[in-house]
Amino acid sequence: MSTEFPQQPTFPPLVVASDPVASDRATRGAFIATVGLAVGSGLLAIVFAALGASVNGFALGALSVFPFAVAFAYAFFLALRLAWVRGLQSVERTVLVLDASGLHGTLPQGTVDIPWVAFDRLSLRSRGNHRVITFHLLPGVTTTSPGIRTTLSPRLFATIAERGFPIGSAAVSTPLETIADASRAFTAGRLVVR
Repeated sequence: MSTEFPQQPTFPPLVVASDPVASDRATRGAFIATVGLAVGSGLLAIVFAALGASVNGFALGALSVFPFAVAFAYAFFLALRLAWVRGLQSVERTVLVLDASGLHGTLPQGTVDIPWVAFDRLSLRSRGNHRVITFHLLPGVTTTSPGIRTTLSPRLFATIAERGFPIGSAAVSTPLETIADASRAFTAGRLVVR
């Protein structure tokens, strides 16, 4: 009679890369809209300033520009932010690695390594035409919890601990079902989509 115990199956790591083409398609409409809003509100500000100044004097003309200037500033900020995000997503890079030890994520703000024991559950939701899978952490997990290694600020990590670690289908080249299956396999069926 053999006294050997069966070995726990081992799985190769799942490496999830970004998908620049899908990211470009997903953000193109919003980027065009914000640039159009910035240009349109800027032009309206100029027209209303000239019209107001010619009818009511310089002071009231300058005052009539205020709502359009606020709209321009907001749209310009959004356009810059979207341009930055689109620039980051235009290069294929590794954004997530799932292996036997846990989740290893790369964000623009830094990296994070979270062991499987720190996760509570997975959730899958639709967001427009895309879906998002979120890794939810157990309550009380912080940057000083055992096994957590991160270069993120404690404030940003606290946001992840509260809201979860989301992965959008528009940003990655791996199907979300594969990510969910790998998570379930690495946790021996504990971590499933609920």
